[in-house]
Amino acid sequence: MKETINEAMKQDFSSHAVLGRVLFGVSFLILGLYSVLNSQMFASNAPSFVPDMLGPLLVVGTGAIFIGAGFGIATGKAVARGSVAIAAVWAAMAIFSNALSSYFDVREFFIALAFIGAALTIKAQAESGTQTKHEPSPHDAKATYDHDHDAHHKEKVQSSHNH
Repeated sequence: MKETINEAMKQDFSSHAVLGRVLFGVSFLILGLYSVLNSQMFASNAPSFVPDMLGPLLVVGTGAIFIGAGFGIATGKAVARGSVAIAAVWAAMAIFSNALSSYFDVREFFIALAFIGAALTIKAQAESGTQTKHEPSPHDAKATYDHDHDAHHKEKVQSSHNH
């Protein structure tokens, strides 16, 4: 576990994709811990068709998924699987807490869609390998120009000495 965390701390946090992925993962890790620690409170928000004894188990299960997925996303060890797990949980919550209940909360439904979209975007970045690429800055462009210019100048100088 210690090696995993140490390795995770070596990620390129200057990349917006990496920073966003880590923040997303850490937030779900913390939300999962909070859910497990407060399962009785969250269970009271379960839809009416969920039996009372099943509510806390569902909350703990959801919390455990968020903990594992958040850790996998934040460390970069299981980004695609963690993202799919989070998207699946949010899809289930959108369906069961809204679509199948007598009360449909539009705001809650679209928040769920936003989390599903964010999770799937992070999954797509992980699959394409773009989450660790550094976005070029204007400074990088100048450094590249300076390097290319110096190399071209050295070629000219060497070719003039050879003639």
